[in-house]
Amino acid sequence: MATTTTDKIKRNLKDYVIILDDLDLTWTTEQIQQAIFMWTCGWSIEEMARKLRKYDGIRNAVDEVALLIMHLGRQNKIESREGGIFGHGQARGEENHQSGGRSSKNIF
Repeated sequence: MATTTTDKIKRNLKDYVIILDDLDLTWTTEQIQQAIFMWTCGWSIEEMARKLRKYDGIRNAVDEVALLIMHLGRQNKIESREGGIFGHGQARGEENHQSGGRSSKNIF
């Protein structure tokens, strides 16, 4: 059962931990459109993170993009694809993009 706004207001906040508060989950409309295009073209979420976020090798950028992809999937703005979050790379001129031994299940 979904939690309603009223249920959330009634909670005693000292009993809860806000998770992922170290991530930046704000996106511009332009970034979202670019992410949809990259997803459709087969970019991996790591490649997307390098392009969409200030990327310094930490996982935050990849985690932020992964959550954006989950959001876009839940909003029916993107669909499952071959290679899932690892992408397929064909749109960038790569042939048989390797997934590094990872499963290529259709996952967001």
